[in-house]
Amino acid sequence: MWARHPVRDLCQTEEVGVPSSRTREDRALPLHSQTSQFLSDSHFPAVVLSQYDKNRVYLLHWLFEKFSRCGLSTPTDRSVAISGLEQRLGKSLGTRWRYGVFMNYFHRCLVWQPGGQRVKRIDPSVPSWSWMAYAGEITFMRIPFEGVSWNLDVRALFFESAEPDALGADRLEAQGRALRSNPTDEEWGQLMAGEREREDAERWLRFDEVDVTDRLDIERLRYVVLGKSGGDWDSDLDECTYCYYVLVVRPLEGGSDKEYERVGAGSLRMRDLSSEFERVYVL
Repeated sequence: MWARHPVRDLCQTEEVGVPSSRTREDRALPLHSQTSQFLSDSHFPAVVLSQYDKNRVYLLHWLFEKFSRCGLSTPTDRSVAISGLEQRLGKSLGTRWRYGVFMNYFHRCLVWQPGGQRVKRIDPSVPSWSWMAYAGEITFMRIPFEGVSWNLDVRALFFESAEPDALGADRLEAQGRALRSNPTDEEWGQLMAGEREREDAERWLRFDEVDVTDRLDIERLRYVVLGKSGGDWDSDLDECTYCYYVLVVRPLEGGSDKEYERVGAGSLRMRDLSSEFERVYVL
């Protein structure tokens, strides 16, 4: 199931039938001016509330990226240190939130990746899909706001639960797909080297902590499609050129056969992924 809106995200809020009251036009202020106002906002987060969705997402991403570059004396305090800001943002935006993911911008909050150096998992109490579980700098994928469809089959069970703090509630339910065919060592190396330095890159994978190079480990990976863009027909490839934004997940050690953990993110083409899928839970 896919959602699409010509101007802004049709995100989880619309999926569950909550009407959106956001009708503001994009503000004319340059984004660097908005970030300066964001930092000095004496009525935080008033600057965010004055923006249309595109700039709201930009400011949220900018805040989290900036926070990830801050050195904490106790690295495992990441989720605690930002919880106050997160709470004020969530309440002001009128949406639920969980570990850096806001329900109104659900998919866009999940498309983070290591920024430069690798990140390191430091807090097993925080789910693997959240950047708050890791030490190190993160960035968010630069995904356009027009022509993007989000996969509504990816569900945040913690937003649907009456007890979001209950054991096992912090999980994503999604469709996990394998690669259409096993890549050669050269093809896999090209995917990991990728084209991610280019703004228009369509095929790349970025692993969070370490590259996955063992053949058996590669075959166990699954890919959760969060969204897609593009869709022009490529006559040379004889295929539709959708760009799929994916989370890379692997079986959770000691978990059930359907429990997975995030290990990376990336962008793939339609031809890369199998049409078959299995139900997975990302913890």
